[in-house]
Amino acid sequence: MTRLRTLLALLILLPAGGASAPPPPTTPSAPSAGRSEIPAALSTPPAPEVEPPIQPAPPEPWAVELGHRAARLLADRDAVVVATTDLTHYGENYGFVSRGRGAAALEWVRNKNDRSVIDTMLAMAPQEVINEALANQNACCAGAAATAIAAGKALGADQAQTIAYATSYDKSPGDSFVGYVGIVF
Repeated sequence: MTRLRTLLALLILLPAGGASAPPPPTTPSAPSAGRSEIPAALSTPPAPEVEPPIQPAPPEPWAVELGHRAARLLADRDAVVVATTDLTHYGENYGFVSRGRGAAALEWVRNKNDRSVIDTMLAMAPQEVINEALANQNACCAGAAATAIAAGKALGADQAQTIAYATSYDKSPGDSFVGYVGIVF
């Protein structure tokens, strides 16, 4: 069974003799100001002297197609797909204080804003992950997450499970904090 492990940047590791990264399906529009891009690499497991090629996966519809292309490259291989994105960046440091400060803001981030994008990721709905993140500022690299989810689904992943959730507030309390989740598909 093919496994997709997502700690929600897209990094796809191929076994020895892997392939290089495909070009984007189309020339993507430039990311909007304030949106993060996360690098994506398709390579053999990197040796210390090898730097993998980089492929951006911004929160654009073609990120899902990139996942499908990655799956075609990985077909019939024992591969692991790993993606990462921070969740809500909340507080004055990030210019996002729509729910004020303090315990109520932290509760909203944990149980509403982050929960919404996590539930969408768990539903393995890649385009909806992008839509959710753009609408609610709750995943800075939603394109990478969507790419990994699309690749995983195409490779046979059919369920998802949260393995951990936390915010930076849990480690270092303050008025500005970031959410994080670990999900295995």
